Amino acid sequence: MIRPGRMFQQLVASFFKKPATLNYPAERSGMPEGFRGKLK
Repeated sequence: MIRPGRMFQQLVASFFKKPATLNYPAERSGMPEGFRGKLK
């Protein structure tokens, strides 16, 4: 069943959320403190 009211509610909520991704070339994420893995 399609719920247009619910879809609109999700759409409006997404406008006010922070993006989940980074602008990779411009902003690089650093290594977490205490990282013990192998660097490639």
